[in-house]
Amino acid sequence: MAWTLRQNRRRRAAFLFFDLMIALAVLATLTTLMIVGVDRQRRTSQALSDTRAANRLAERVLLDLQQGHKPAAATGGERVAVARLTGGQEISGYSWVSVTVESNGRHATLSGLAKTAALENP
Repeated sequence: MAWTLRQNRRRRAAFLFFDLMIALAVLATLTTLMIVGVDRQRRTSQALSDTRAANRLAERVLLDLQQGHKPAAATGGERVAVARLTGGQEISGYSWVSVTVESNGRHATLSGLAKTAALENP
């Protein structure tokens, strides 16, 4: 009887040990997946923020050109290009333009009418 009792205790202890190891492995896997998911969400959020910044700058430049003002100067890390477009309906005093902005590796392009005087005096 004593021998059987010792064997049962050893079996239970071994079962508890392996159960604990499996629980720790599952916990480590879930933690790793959560860290990867949070990092991916952070990078996606940053990319969306950069895209929105590029769109806002393109809108501001196009608005300045539409009002006949010199476009706002780009700050560090941003590049702005304004190009006249050909074709389209001719409107006296206005020209079709394309405004392309690059901000932190993200691009935004807007097309619209701008006063011709604003394009001649950049």
